[in-house]
Amino acid sequence: MLYLWMPEYVAISQDGSSVANTFRWRITKPHGVEGWQTALGWDALLAATAPENEQEVTVFFPTSSVQMLRQPMSRPQLRQLGTNGLRYLLEEYTLTPIDQLDVRHQHRGNDLTVLAKPQQDVAALLASFGLTPWRVVAALPDFLLLPMVEGSATLLLDGINRILRLDESYAVSADNLDITLARLNDIKQIQVIGQLNDADRATLDAQKAASGLDWQLLDIPVSSVFAIDGVTHKHPYNLTVNKQESGFSPYWKVVAAVLVGAIAVQMLYDAVRIWRYHGVEQATKAQAEQQYRQWFPDEQRIIDLKKQMKGHLNGLGAVDMTALSILSRVGPALSQANLPAQKIHFASNAGIGQLELQINAPSLPALENLRSQIATQGLTAELGAVNSATKKSDSDASGQVSGTIRVKI
Repeated sequence: MLYLWMPEYVAISQDGSSVANTFRWRITKPHGVEGWQTALGWDALLAATAPENEQEVTVFFPTSSVQMLRQPMSRPQLRQLGTNGLRYLLEEYTLTPIDQLDVRHQHRGNDLTVLAKPQQDVAALLASFGLTPWRVVAALPDFLLLPMVEGSATLLLDGINRILRLDESYAVSADNLDITLARLNDIKQIQVIGQLNDADRATLDAQKAASGLDWQLLDIPVSSVFAIDGVTHKHPYNLTVNKQESGFSPYWKVVAAVLVGAIAVQMLYDAVRIWRYHGVEQATKAQAEQQYRQWFPDEQRIIDLKKQMKGHLNGLGAVDMTALSILSRVGPALSQANLPAQKIHFASNAGIGQLELQINAPSLPALENLRSQIATQGLTAELGAVNSATKKSDSDASGQVSGTIRVKI
């Protein structure tokens, strides 16, 4: 893997006729060159790295080129805010329109850290590698290169590249060290790497006297800085990973849950309705079989009610279709009134078929109501003789009256 530390500044040639970027690069091979190597310009960089024959590169761009923000936020608040809402946290801190920012974030504990870089700058950075032999697998801020000690910040002083790393995911630019330390007066320890000039030393000593800041200059050259353990292409700050930002509201999960709930309720309603209709179907079938057994007591075995009923009606000769038509229209009325016929007789006189039904009912009005319901089927229904019904046994639940209803088309 080739690692490339992009410069924050350009080097000017001795005669002042041209400028060139000064790159740092290194290879992670067991027997590779140790430390960061320098190359002045793209041509020198390509020539120096060509013998290594590397195909992939991890790029570290200057931390000063990004806007970072940290504020307390719980995870439920972050989910409610959503990816698009993170942009508005930066609205007062950047001159770039928030819809033109490439925004990444990390959440640790109850702290949210947001990193933003203009999309145009990201595109230009990645496009600059279009003519190189490398594939960019990660583009990360260079403060991730600085070593960290628990409870201590790390200050890099490398020419005009001045970075103060506060923890694993947050750093600030320390162009003016005095103002930076005054603003971050809660820092208790700092380890310094790089070239410490007299002004920086005076600032650190003044902060030590004022707030008890404990600082020390590490005996580590900038060329040895390489604390990237655990930093991979899956890092949240990797700008080469496309973040698909949803245009939906942050409440889309709630809407989806409501939709799923509505579908579940509809499915439950359909299931209950099917179960209910099945129950009605079974009750109607049982009532039809009971009526059939009452009409034809000698035939108790029922295999196919429709075919067996049609077979009995076929024995009536030419009037069978008339009888079948009347029965098909009288049946629903009998089922609705829950008054099964005790006896049934069909006769034909002068080509006119007449069906006589003997009905046991609780009262005369019940018989009259049944006759009216049959008449609503487009049939002529007349109430015949009505007598008191007799019970066959004490357990017999027959009605109090027995009457005849004559039905014809």
